[in-house]
Amino acid sequence: PGCKGAWDNIACWERAEFGETVTVSCPRALRIIFGRNGNISRNCTSTGWSEVFPNISRVCGSDTSQDKLVFYVVVQTLYTLGHSLSLIA
Repeated sequence: PGCKGAWDNIACWERAEFGETVTVSCPRALRIIFGRNGNISRNCTSTGWSEVFPNISRVCGSDTSQDKLVFYVVVQTLYTLGHSLSLIA
């Protein structure tokens, strides 16, 4: 029982037991671009994984309009790469 490992288009989450909180570093690409070394988390609940918290754009990205645009382009690229790799695997 618990939550299976998952890729959510942002990060890879390892398997967890119900009630467990899993914390990972901001994705490497975002750390390189924005220079932030924050962490994001998800809870494993009886209904599955919770949403990512805290807000990933605030923790791993930036608050300026230009940086937000870059942030979403990077996230889209990570999503596309992750999806492509999952199809190959």
